[in-house]
Amino acid sequence: MNRKWVVIAGVAGALVLGTAGVSLSVAQEKHESKLEKLMEKVNKQNSALQKGTRNAAFYKKAQKDLAKHAKEMVKLAKAAKPFKESLEKAKVANPQKVWDDYSDAFIKSSEELEQLLSKGDAPYEKAKAAFGVVKKSCADCHKDFRVEDNF
Repeated sequence: MNRKWVVIAGVAGALVLGTAGVSLSVAQEKHESKLEKLMEKVNKQNSALQKGTRNAAFYKKAQKDLAKHAKEMVKLAKAAKPFKESLEKAKVANPQKVWDDYSDAFIKSSEELEQLLSKGDAPYEKAKAAFGVVKKSCADCHKDFRVEDNF
């Protein structure tokens, strides 16, 4: 008889702890910065562009939509430049200048990709290469400014 109550108490305790863990993770999500929210939008556009330039067949199928994604990427790149919240955790000297340089590279490469894709007849190889430049600009910036605190 006692074992039954111990098991019930254990299950109830696990449920309470599990619910507390979910509440904690929801609370952590509410503390996302504006830059993090913007970068989630960038990631969404990046994923669509990545999928569309995966191979020639995907590119041909998604070509019209890719121009829209590239245009949105330009808007997001320009919107990200004024954010300064990442500067305090930067891994470089003179983070303001480095941030501006990375932001300018991201904006420029995104604009070039948009111009190429907006023509509608860009060859797959050029589109893939142009998107590769955009991805490189993101990776370079994340190397110095993306700091993962939750590890």
